[in-house]
Amino acid sequence: IQDAHRALELSGAQGVMVGRGIMRNPWLLLQISQSLKGIKPFVPTLSDRHEILTRYLKMRAMVSEKEHVQLGRMKKVITYFTKGLPSGAKLRKSLHQSSSVSEILHMISVYFQSLILQERQDAFCQVHPEYKS
Repeated sequence: IQDAHRALELSGAQGVMVGRGIMRNPWLLLQISQSLKGIKPFVPTLSDRHEILTRYLKMRAMVSEKEHVQLGRMKKVITYFTKGLPSGAKLRKSLHQSSSVSEILHMISVYFQSLILQERQDAFCQVHPEYKS
């Protein structure tokens, strides 16, 4: 978002291109637009991230291609999408060894469920520090 502001300011252009950044953050155009209007940008939850990635992967699986081509494209998007997320590198390493679309969907589901559970536990411990492990 800050890069978009800087690019617009320096160039005087009326718009910006986002390129691969949109693969990591599908909400980027919305966030840039909101920020330019002075609105606090939308911050996706882990559930939002899980939902949109799963939806993309399921749509991608419906494309008429050989499975190894689908897997390659899915793995590429997942690599961008999970950069910067907790344990993202570990997930990517496992995903790159997967051999089916259903295996990838399962791994993504387990990954996000564990992140969401951890986030809830962290939030609970912030409210109730006596339960912190």
